Amino acid sequence: MKSKNEEKTLYEILEVEQGAEEVTIRESYRRLVTLLLQEEESEDKQRKFALLTDAWKVLSDPGDRERYDGLLASN
Repeated sequence: MKSKNEEKTLYEILEVEQGAEEVTIRESYRRLVTLLLQEEESEDKQRKFALLTDAWKVLSDPGDRERYDGLLASN
């Protein structure tokens, strides 16, 4: 179990399993962004959007995702 101070993985940010297919990751990203857009404007909203977008950029690129998975495996 992670403490509150530990960072979430990119998979946790997008609420998908590590072995999720690209289409599942894309659908989850879109769902989470849609929910986020319904929130009132705030710094937290901007931070969440940046986290979702960064996670999507890495996990949607096969090469970046492979490197990220390698980093996860080594930790």
